[in-house]
Amino acid sequence: MKKIAYKNLGCKVNSYEMEKIKRDFCNLGFLEVPFDDIADVYIVNTCSVTNVADRKSRQMLNRCKKENNKALVVAIGCFVDANPNYKVENIDIYIKNENKKDTAKIVTKYINENSGSKESFFEKKEIRQVIKIEDGCNQFCSYCIIPYLRGRVKSNSIESVLKDVEEAVSFGAREIVLTGIHLSSYGIDEKNLTYESEEGREFAREKLYNLILNISENENIERIRLGSLEPRLINIDFVNKLNQDTIREKVCPSFHLALQSGSDKVLKDMNRHYTKEDYKRAVDVIRSNIENATITTDIIVGFPTETDSDFIESLDFAKSIRFYNPNVFKFSKRKNTKAYNMIDIDESIKNERSNIMLESLNSISQEIMNGFLGKKTDILVEEIKENYLVGYNREYFKIFVERDENDRIDNIKGLLGKTINVKVYGKKENYLLAKK
Repeated sequence: MKKIAYKNLGCKVNSYEMEKIKRDFCNLGFLEVPFDDIADVYIVNTCSVTNVADRKSRQMLNRCKKENNKALVVAIGCFVDANPNYKVENIDIYIKNENKKDTAKIVTKYINENSGSKESFFEKKEIRQVIKIEDGCNQFCSYCIIPYLRGRVKSNSIESVLKDVEEAVSFGAREIVLTGIHLSSYGIDEKNLTYESEEGREFAREKLYNLILNISENENIERIRLGSLEPRLINIDFVNKLNQDTIREKVCPSFHLALQSGSDKVLKDMNRHYTKEDYKRAVDVIRSNIENATITTDIIVGFPTETDSDFIESLDFAKSIRFYNPNVFKFSKRKNTKAYNMIDIDESIKNERSNIMLESLNSISQEIMNGFLGKKTDILVEEIKENYLVGYNREYFKIFVERDENDRIDNIKGLLGKTINVKVYGKKENYLLAKK
């Protein structure tokens, strides 16, 4: 049986595509081992959204041969698309995004031509499964290379998504995370609509709601979580539909609304098509109508046109929204984007702004976590780590639950994929501590 190891970098779309690839290899008889172990095949799903992502992709690829210099090393994804001339002896196979779905076929063909190896079936349980419902983006933000690497919006049909959900259920999934490169544009390609029109956004809302409704009817799925949304998708009608009895218990009250900047001037320079007031309106609609809703986001600091006053404006706005566990990125130049030709800000300034933003928003995240102390909450158990059961609640807080001293391991394994009620008694770093 050939051993295979995976390293996934980047966005949730990459995560979804990697899970599909894993299942393909699983069905062909490959045994998955941790990335740090010695494997016969290493698959690195790369990212190229920033220079840091590029560097990490190279590092992970170079690391594979150090683990086993005879291993087959496969680079797939955005780094391959963005760096077509990058060819080194440490990498045996390069696969672009357009061919990523055929990774298992390409690799097994290579192996068969060189060794003719074929093994038996191996199964793995996945409690929370990411499902890609859309690929590509039509927005062309001035800093982003992804539309050039992924192409225009391409939505998967409801039928194909439901098929993916059924497949995920067969692997033990109880929570589905819907994701896409621009999830809010789901379905607009069906009628050749633009997201920049209210007609296009309304059609996307209806398509996304219908998909959620169909998934919610699967009795094996306990939770549905939405990936990153553009704030203008959110309106009272959409939120009211999510609040209907038929799906309210399954749709998680955690929302990722991409902000990028709290300065209207910088948002315009980024080619983001909303204002901070548009953003606040979306947040207010969610929090006024969905109990205990948590909001997280992505924020870029050090965009070329971001002045000191712009940064303060962005910081103050982010603090006023009170995000939980947001992602903060330093601006990174990407070739072929409009921002590439802008005069960059000194790296030391970017570092300073990043540190200030992270420290301020982390303090708020800790305050939000404190609000759970002493309260009861439900978690979906995803794994066992030493003396803890580990999972997430509906608000997407990671929770470590102490195992009872008398619990037998066989009984504990039976809790994987089950929802249990726990009481939070403390916190450590970025997760909560609880007891049954």
